[in-house]
Amino acid sequence: MTQNCTHPSLKCLNQYDLIRKYQCEFCKEVMMCSCDKTHGERFLPHQLQSGSWYGSRERVPVTLGFQDNICPECRGEKPEAAPKAPMHGATSKIVRYYWREIFFETTKRFYDSHPEIDPNDHSLSEFSFPEERKLIEKQVIEEIKKLHETSPKYHYNELSQSEVISQTNTEVILLNAEHVKIEGRKVGIRDGSDIVTAEEFASRYFKNLGFSVMHVESVPFHVLFGVFMFLVIQDVGDERGRLVQFGSRNDLDSGRSEEGPISTILPDDFGSKSYYERQKELISWHIEELVNPEKFNLGPLKTP
Repeated sequence: MTQNCTHPSLKCLNQYDLIRKYQCEFCKEVMMCSCDKTHGERFLPHQLQSGSWYGSRERVPVTLGFQDNICPECRGEKPEAAPKAPMHGATSKIVRYYWREIFFETTKRFYDSHPEIDPNDHSLSEFSFPEERKLIEKQVIEEIKKLHETSPKYHYNELSQSEVISQTNTEVILLNAEHVKIEGRKVGIRDGSDIVTAEEFASRYFKNLGFSVMHVESVPFHVLFGVFMFLVIQDVGDERGRLVQFGSRNDLDSGRSEEGPISTILPDDFGSKSYYERQKELISWHIEELVNPEKFNLGPLKTP
């Protein structure tokens, strides 16, 4: 059946793979698209033997290697967008939506200009030259940005920052400040005779109003999530749970190894859409229990 199958319906295992794998829904064979062959064989040969399903992380072998007309683009279909979450240094939609194209082109240009470097020798790679790589990446981003203006590959389907602020009725305080360029590409804010960061400027503003300020970024949200949801996530009855270890944040901040690795139970699909689909009834029940404890005869939640 495999020899005669034309693979009319394909499903991508993981859109966040650099070299994407596809499974035919008819013959069940797993393959890659020939358009990725040159880059894959030159730069990412370790990714060509197997792939894993997004969410479950179940690993499957690539059975047919590279085949023609496998990805949506090569089939004349609209490419599926797989934007990455905003993170430090990568918040623009261009960087988040075109991350794969940016990575491919940056890597190619770097090694084309350094034929003496073996891209598969990880003791000396493109990341050993961060400044040069960053300059190439910046050029690539600017080119893709211009191309997107005239011929967009992806269409953004997210709310803008202003739309999110408006829909959530988030209070905004407008402050006038003088921006000052400092070393590198960084910008500071003048506060009297001091040049401070935007975070420190906001901190001083609220302190002057009599507030107490803590520089915590998203830590309170992490703590609240952990306190209220650990019973669901670390459910010993979850058949997908497995024992994992991670480093101590205190050790990381102090540069020491006093606490050592921390062990916990974590489902192998945690953080994915499939985890929510699998556990949505339990999650809904748990949240309802937290919001309305009286409904479950637990009595009111007591706070210290």
